[in-house]
Amino acid sequence: MLPTLPLRTLRPLCLSATLAASALGWAQTGNLVSAELISTFAASDIATSAQAAANGTALPEAQVDVEAFLVEYTSVDRNGDDVIITAQLFLPAEVLEPMRYIFGPGTTGLVDRCAPSRELTDGVVISNYLTYGSAMAALGVPTLLPDYLGLGDPERIQPYMSSRDEAHVMLDGARALEQFLAERRPEAPEGPVFFGGYSRGGHASLAGADLWAEYAPDVELAGVIGYGSSADLEALLRDWQVAAPYIVFVMSRLYPEIDPAEILVPYYAENLFAEVTENCVDGIQRNFPREPEALFQPDFIAALYGEGLAEAFPAFHAALEENKPGLAGHGVPVKLTQGENDTVVRLSSQNRYVDELCATGATVHYPIYEGVLHDTRWVAMEATLAWMRALTVGQTPPNDCAAQ
Repeated sequence: MLPTLPLRTLRPLCLSATLAASALGWAQTGNLVSAELISTFAASDIATSAQAAANGTALPEAQVDVEAFLVEYTSVDRNGDDVIITAQLFLPAEVLEPMRYIFGPGTTGLVDRCAPSRELTDGVVISNYLTYGSAMAALGVPTLLPDYLGLGDPERIQPYMSSRDEAHVMLDGARALEQFLAERRPEAPEGPVFFGGYSRGGHASLAGADLWAEYAPDVELAGVIGYGSSADLEALLRDWQVAAPYIVFVMSRLYPEIDPAEILVPYYAENLFAEVTENCVDGIQRNFPREPEALFQPDFIAALYGEGLAEAFPAFHAALEENKPGLAGHGVPVKLTQGENDTVVRLSSQNRYVDELCATGATVHYPIYEGVLHDTRWVAMEATLAWMRALTVGQTPPNDCAAQ
């Protein structure tokens, strides 16, 4: 398995392009603030760890060693306030592929100790993000895996599933990675950016595509990939109640007209703040019931499952729709990889979302993997890399919308 060095071994990397915070706001978002080398992983060790994580799925062969960095870069939140984003950056010993990859992690939790970057700095295993990021980089693809806005900032709680916040993180991550490569790998071939994301990370990737032309037209975004992508929040509340505490809590903070007591039964409404700020997703799964009747108010259940949310809970429905990404007509090719037996984002829910995506005129490749559950990162790795390569050289991507 991949060795992880303790945090005290961090070695600072001096970057000529590093900017400090300004009282007048960032000169530009997506600027590197710091980069620290954590460890170097041999291609052979990466291959071993990836095969273990993939549970026997055949994977592309690791080609090069990888340096793993902890980096910080500038961004802004949905209100335009300055923030610092922390990310894992995986740098191939040789950049073999003319592309860059920004990968959004899935649901981990709202507070600092749930940050995906702890896999790199503290040696904890959250969802094999260190292994996955290293495996992509070992194929010669520079890869950046950000923590979401608010993680690493004691003054903030992560705005879970807030599309604009996620989009800023992804787009500014692309800028930061390009800046890093210019300093560390100036000989690297130029190439476009791909956004990818597992579960909630698919939501973030699609949000980035929606905001790309407005916020970061300098980013050459060539494609978006979702692995078990959870873009439709209303469907997610039906399919996977584990997400409900986070969604209800954050939406009630972003939209004060939303009252958790109208959605959750009294015990969970009263204890919502303590639960979501004290528990990562594994604790939420232990402490909250899976049965809708034990979690939601009866009127909310009737509206959620009877497709009456817009009429009965208009403020909450409007918030969910506002944060349903991918449907803005962004024009970026999309690949959604879906497990047939997914119990988090059920196949029927993803089918409906793909229909909506196709209705916007999007080009969508939608492979469904027989017998696979929620995590399609590994089973789809080789085919997804081929899709990215094809787009990089200007080939026309497959479009499953045309078959509908």
